[in-house]
Amino acid sequence: MHGLLLVGLCLCGSIGPAGPGDGEPVPGTAFRQYEVTDELGRTVSFFLSEAEERPLPLLVFIQGSGGQPLFVHHEPSGRIVGQCGQGPIARAARGKARVLLVEKPGSEHLAAYERPGSAESASELFRREHTLPRWSVAVRAAIAAARRMPGVSSERLCVAGHSEGGLVACHVAARMPEVTHVASLAGGGVTQLFDLAQLAREGHMYRHVSEDDPDARVAALLRQYRAVLADPDSADAMFLGHPHRRWSSFLVTSPIQELRNTRARVFIAQGVADTATSVASFDALQMELMALGRDVTARRVADGDHGFAVPGGSRGDGWTGMWVEVLDWYAASVGASGSGVTTRPARP
Repeated sequence: MHGLLLVGLCLCGSIGPAGPGDGEPVPGTAFRQYEVTDELGRTVSFFLSEAEERPLPLLVFIQGSGGQPLFVHHEPSGRIVGQCGQGPIARAARGKARVLLVEKPGSEHLAAYERPGSAESASELFRREHTLPRWSVAVRAAIAAARRMPGVSSERLCVAGHSEGGLVACHVAARMPEVTHVASLAGGGVTQLFDLAQLAREGHMYRHVSEDDPDARVAALLRQYRAVLADPDSADAMFLGHPHRRWSSFLVTSPIQELRNTRARVFIAQGVADTATSVASFDALQMELMALGRDVTARRVADGDHGFAVPGGSRGDGWTGMWVEVLDWYAASVGASGSGVTTRPARP
């Protein structure tokens, strides 16, 4: 899991190292690489799955935490492999959607990282760049560029994220009226600080502080978080593997707060055995959306972990199966209005 005023999108750069509509193939994968300049003047790299016989809408996949790139050279084979689970997503999307991936600014394409999932081996540039507002700007620039490309339908737009990416997906959807669908998988519901406190209370974190005192574990977490509050803009001071700058920008909002500002249909999912995000946070998100009369599809996976794997299941089955569900949900809305809001009965 693991300056906020944003202005309108400005696409002032060229698209793609090989030109619009061509891109640079990523060998051995279903993706081509492109580039766009975002409103902050950064060159943002993005990847789009190959075109099919007819135009298809976009499914934007936003990866979880860490400074690692989307693709890496696999040693000693020399092959290029995806390391954020995008391969199964691209396969599930065939005939239904074009998959868009965005490289986090500061991540080095194809470079191997010692500790993926964290920022501890990431570049100084990544540690400075990776805040929620700045990451959201990059994602939105890539979406706007990809939607103008041949073979992409503008009929619908789904932004989907896993873990940290779930909150980012909600943040993007709240700032892009074009988004008709948003999916947050193991992405929490309340603030990430709530998730951390719940996980500490349940004994998944800070057990070195106390084996049998949940309150002592939560108190230790909050003592450390106060250091973040004391130096919120630091790109060097770290808390739980990420810079203060990252935490102070992500923890000021939540999926609940962001989804209040979009009319998109919502899909949320949570593994009940997840030890990285809180089931209670997921439940709060579902009930909040239902209380608001929102169009929400919620999926709880009994015994599922952070990637929806279950004991006795084959490796990757839970992850693949979940994305098949997301893509079926997205495809089933063809011809729908896209308002994403169900009508509540009038009160007497």
